[in-house]
Amino acid sequence: MKRIADSLRMSFGGILALGLAFAFTSNVQAQKDEIHAIPFEGFEVLKFLLHQKGLEPIASFEGLSKADPSQTVLMVLGRVDALEGGPNLAKFVARGGNFLYASDYRDPRLVNGIPWNLSVMGLKFQQPEGGYLDNPDCPYFVASTLPPHPLFRGMFKGLATNAPSYFETNRPNWPVSLRLPLGPPPKDVADAFARIFQGGARGPFYLFASGADAGPGGRCVFLAGHGVFVNGMLLQSEADNFMFANNVLRWLRESNEPSASRKICLVIDGEVVPTFDVSLKAEVNVPVPTPEVINRLLVGLEREDFFHRLLFENVSDTILWRLCAGLGTLALIGYGLKRLAASRFHQDTQVAQTVGPTFGMPILGNEIDQHLLALRIAPNLTLPARELARRWFQHHHAISAEWWRTQDGASPASIQLHGWWPNPKLRRHAQWLWAIAQGMPTVTRREFLALRKILAELSHAVAKRQIVFENLPQK
Repeated sequence: MKRIADSLRMSFGGILALGLAFAFTSNVQAQKDEIHAIPFEGFEVLKFLLHQKGLEPIASFEGLSKADPSQTVLMVLGRVDALEGGPNLAKFVARGGNFLYASDYRDPRLVNGIPWNLSVMGLKFQQPEGGYLDNPDCPYFVASTLPPHPLFRGMFKGLATNAPSYFETNRPNWPVSLRLPLGPPPKDVADAFARIFQGGARGPFYLFASGADAGPGGRCVFLAGHGVFVNGMLLQSEADNFMFANNVLRWLRESNEPSASRKICLVIDGEVVPTFDVSLKAEVNVPVPTPEVINRLLVGLEREDFFHRLLFENVSDTILWRLCAGLGTLALIGYGLKRLAASRFHQDTQVAQTVGPTFGMPILGNEIDQHLLALRIAPNLTLPARELARRWFQHHHAISAEWWRTQDGASPASIQLHGWWPNPKLRRHAQWLWAIAQGMPTVTRREFLALRKILAELSHAVAKRQIVFENLPQK
């Protein structure tokens, strides 16, 4: 496998952060351990992509010969010597199998059994100017030169090759073809003749593929270079190689049966890959320190006053005082809001006790008993409710029972609310209680049961001077 220049390797090293794993140990010897990284020229990323798509591998040529071609994809990368005695690829494609061939090794006949007249020259092609990252060994297809095809869908940057070769074919009229970029015109005669030898003024062929309208079976893709699929090229951030690999897999895995998924036979340098389950990270054994080691570390940091120095070296006195003042202000605002909410009316949680003389009803221990007694003795709850309302006005405003008898139908009292946050509900309750005391025609059971709560609320409001009744008889 040909290698590209050191500049491209440096770019690849910065991108492969996910493949690096450092071994953490507590001794000095551990610092000499090697850093495990994904090899530049391997195919681990491609295998990982196949595994993530849930594609099942075919582990041998024997399994390939037994598999249904219409549910199989054959991917050949690198050397193809082992395929000469393998399955008949012409029959494989004719029966609906999909085929990917990518290699920059010289093979005049390509593969036995293939009906297309294709051959890879095996000569290295260079792009003097305009290569990927200005590397002549990496001819670069800009996005505008890529044909409209599912293989290039979503590619807005371009496709970067890695030391490719080119095809020599007598049948260039493929449905889809891609020529290598030549770059600017040559400056001397020798370069001009070399370019003509490589492919004429338009550049040699690098890719052939079936048409975009080809059926799900019998699709083929041929590339004169497998370097486009190596780890270092798939992870380049300035090219769409990863998108290209994903598009190739998506296009070739399509089947006549929508619910079925094709199996993949991946052949790399003549060997069948048995599994796609690979890890992109090296194993990391992180030692767990003992409690004694942690305690010694903390004691040493405290003796060196590490935490105080860390605070004052990174936070100035001004910022620290501002932070303390801000936190104190927030605490005071929260406390003030709490006191403000507490200053409003709160329902009395204890049962109100009856006060003053009774009129026609015995004095009971508490008001709940009065409610229960009224429900037992009075089918009409208006009379018990009126008695309770008049007793409340007698207790708080000294309005006698005789006054109610002589002033039946008197105008309602004037009700005034006081306080910084008047509660309009108190006015409604006071007007309703005045109406009951004057003789409301009917009081429902639900209203009678709510009378206890309303009496407690009004008693508390009168005591706090939150509500005042005006135009009442003088005490």
